[in-house]
Amino acid sequence: MKITIFDPSLRNHQGQLSINLGDVLIYEAVRETLQSIFPGAEFNRLSTHQFPEEHHYRQIDASDLVFVGGTNLLSSDVRTYNQWKLNRDEDDHRSPRISDVILFGVGWWQYQGLPTPDTKSYYEKILSRSSLHSVRDSYTKHRLSSMGIHNALNTSCPTLWKLHDLDTNRGGRERQHCLFTFTDYYRDPVADTEMLEIILRNYPGRIYYFPQGTEDVAYLHSLEIYGSHREQITLLDHNVDALNEVIRDGDINYIGTRLHCGIKCLQNGIAAIIIAVDNRAAEIEKDVNLPVISRKELYRLQDWLDGKHLFDRIKLPLEAIKKWKRQFVN
Repeated sequence: MKITIFDPSLRNHQGQLSINLGDVLIYEAVRETLQSIFPGAEFNRLSTHQFPEEHHYRQIDASDLVFVGGTNLLSSDVRTYNQWKLNRDEDDHRSPRISDVILFGVGWWQYQGLPTPDTKSYYEKILSRSSLHSVRDSYTKHRLSSMGIHNALNTSCPTLWKLHDLDTNRGGRERQHCLFTFTDYYRDPVADTEMLEIILRNYPGRIYYFPQGTEDVAYLHSLEIYGSHREQITLLDHNVDALNEVIRDGDINYIGTRLHCGIKCLQNGIAAIIIAVDNRAAEIEKDVNLPVISRKELYRLQDWLDGKHLFDRIKLPLEAIKKWKRQFVN
């Protein structure tokens, strides 16, 4: 069996990784899941950040199944904003060259208005009508339904599929060290300074900063609080290996605005609290009880550190996950 995956974790078709390492963390779960469903299959990965070339279209045509795996690729107006690079010119939106693509853990780009008629037509043409799609939250499912695409299941993000019934209230100050993140493209110097002040006040040990995006370090440097506490903060390299090394130590909590760094920590038994800055963490939290608080509710971060019970156990849509997987059994 031949399977093509449109992969946001690839910067290009030559295999370079995306500059947003969150996509790399998502692909780890996408790969593991698809390999378990299709043992022995031949997988071909194409970047969503570059337009396909002619030989790529031939690879797609020769594939038994085509997936797009993870991240917030869907949009309400594909003419003005479309992260998934499929169409080099306007006419390609009317007659896209691919079809029957299956969504796997895909979400919607930000909170938006209703999809435009062109967008509706476009997604109807490229997305499979016969297969069930996997989307990561109710908001995305409702957006697809508003276009008449009703064959989507809210399975949540595949990065969470092994975390059902996880107790996320085991944080507080039980650890000496802290790993934190900021998001360079959702800057709020006042709120982020407050968050870092809370971290510095509560963790006497090592404090690590993971730059999931390429501009995250520059943003940290721009904050006055970093200049006055530089010696207390260790900057990690911009790669997943650096993150894994800190996580392996285990004696650490996670606090930050980067969703998938937080989920990676939860996957590895590390207590984590995620600060929502956009629709992604906020919508997943509504569906599955992910340990998320709003940037406007940083007083709840101190409550968490003080050991207060803030979150219910993670509850995944297990039947939807099973149903999505089961369609590929034959």
